[in-house]
Amino acid sequence: NGRQEIDQDAADQMDDQVDKVIARDVEPSEAMVQREADVCHRAGAGAQALARDSAAYLETATSLATTGTFSRAGEPEIVRTPGYPLAIMPGVWLGAPVAWTLALQVVGSLLTLLLLHDLVRRLLDARAADRAAWLLAVEPLSLLYAGKILAETLFGLLLVAAVWGLATGWQTRRAPRWGLGAACLGLSCLVRPIGLLLVLLAVVVALFVLLRRRDLPRRRFA
Repeated sequence: NGRQEIDQDAADQMDDQVDKVIARDVEPSEAMVQREADVCHRAGAGAQALARDSAAYLETATSLATTGTFSRAGEPEIVRTPGYPLAIMPGVWLGAPVAWTLALQVVGSLLTLLLLHDLVRRLLDARAADRAAWLLAVEPLSLLYAGKILAETLFGLLLVAAVWGLATGWQTRRAPRWGLGAACLGLSCLVRPIGLLLVLLAVVVALFVLLRRRDLPRRRFA
């Protein structure tokens, strides 16, 4: 009975800790808002580069770079994933996390355009590839997110790179392309958890293709 009471107390303390961390993000206090404003000010972030989650990303990146822990205000971060803060971390070491991140996102946006253009050209034709690249280049949300401390630009790059790697790997039968696509798809889960759904979708599609390929020889000899 004594052991059960100790285990129950430990479980209750853990539940209280989780509730506090979740409440910190769902209903931030006035002190939390002020602390996040201080984090953004120290990082040199202007108002035009900030969004609702920017302070959390900057703070967790600073924690990773300085203490090696993924935390906020000394408590483990369980709401967000560490992928995007890891990308910001070199900027913390350089002393310019915002400038580093925005420059990284400009380069990432360019790479996304190039990968999308090449992917559509391989699957369709050059004319369709030009149109797809232009549509992405002028898409308002993509332009907006590239100038904000938000994970969407990096997530979009990893997603397009994953599709490019898997599609070109299928066309060329090159294992490194498959590996690149799979790695980018896995990394996308660390940037935004919704990437897990994409991994499951990719597994389902791969199984369908493999089963279809096995069934084709049987139909030919039937």
